[in-house]
Amino acid sequence: MKAVLILSRQHGDDATRRAREDALLHRAVTAGLTVWEVGHLYHLAEDCSLWRDLAALGGPCAVALWLPARPTQALLQRHGAWRNGMLAVDLAQDDIWPSISAALSLPDTTEPPGPVIHRDDDDKAERERWYPLVDNSVCVDCGQCLQFCLFGVYEKDAAGHLTVAKPDRCKAGCPACSRICPQGAIMFPLYSKDPAIAGAPGTRMHLDAAGRALFFNRTGQACPVCNFAGKTDPGRDGPLCAGCGRHTRPAQERSADAVDMLLDDLDRLQKRRGR
Repeated sequence: MKAVLILSRQHGDDATRRAREDALLHRAVTAGLTVWEVGHLYHLAEDCSLWRDLAALGGPCAVALWLPARPTQALLQRHGAWRNGMLAVDLAQDDIWPSISAALSLPDTTEPPGPVIHRDDDDKAERERWYPLVDNSVCVDCGQCLQFCLFGVYEKDAAGHLTVAKPDRCKAGCPACSRICPQGAIMFPLYSKDPAIAGAPGTRMHLDAAGRALFFNRTGQACPVCNFAGKTDPGRDGPLCAGCGRHTRPAQERSADAVDMLLDDLDRLQKRRGR
């Protein structure tokens, strides 16, 4: 089956970007590739017919667009259009052709020019969109983002897996859920102020103390460092725990609490026995 390059054009009209896209198109066609020329994939509508066509596409395939590779993969996975062996390349990176050529196993010999398939009907984005992409390779379905988001963007499916169910409810420019994800799985690829939030190569968001405290308080999970399990901060004036980001208390204070809890349990047991 003939190798295919998906060339996802910019959302806008930047002349420099247009020149880079055109140069890649020319090189790909000259190398004999079939090129699908499409709109910016991130901005395509959820029900766009192109998603179905991409999901059905077989054979060697590379996808080039103005996004880092990690969110591109998450975007295609979201629509069932990513498969093993595909290559995602960021058009903003220099000299991407060698990686495309290697991934598609292009021969060194001259090939007949490849066809260009233009998808410019319902596949063009009518407006710029803003929504999160989730890296499923690191997401653990903890639900922190679901509890945190005020706009109903996230849901869990019947199997308990997190989904971006209502992407267009997301507030434009807001990356807050990315900052509180304990796994650094949530990306906003258009966010230019923080490469980790955008999903840049070699980066991932890590919770600060406030974010860790929010996670453990919301979920009630036991901290692997201080071992406190609960939905409230166990202390007020102590140092912050390196694990959960909450205030810790002196060991004797925690021990006193344990004794108090034991006494309370004994009192309840005696009352049940009628003593």
